[in-house]
Amino acid sequence: VALGVEGPVRVLRNVGARGRSLTITLAGRGANTHGVGAIVTVESAVGTQRREIGTSAGYQAAKPASAHVGLGDAASATLVEVRWPSGAVSTLRDVAAGTLVVREPERELEAEQEDTDE
Repeated sequence: VALGVEGPVRVLRNVGARGRSLTITLAGRGANTHGVGAIVTVESAVGTQRREIGTSAGYQAAKPASAHVGLGDAASATLVEVRWPSGAVSTLRDVAAGTLVVREPERELEAEQEDTDE
């Protein structure tokens, strides 16, 4: 459904897309449970596709907090990489077409060591 400024409401239907797809939903840690701001990169026979997870799609518009990519005739993506806003990275290989939920890993914190030698 599309609503233009001072224009009529329109209902659009995609009739051209064919093939398989992959929908990736994120499960973040802490307050950012949808992983908003994460960058999802998918490599497949179609090429490399990147999506930023967000819920805003424009003025008075919203979109699902997921990434949807086309795979063409391929049965799987060769690589799915998620770069989380926390700095953590999730990497999955040979991911079958369909739906996928990726959970944010615990980020390894680098311990800072104070120099006590004087």
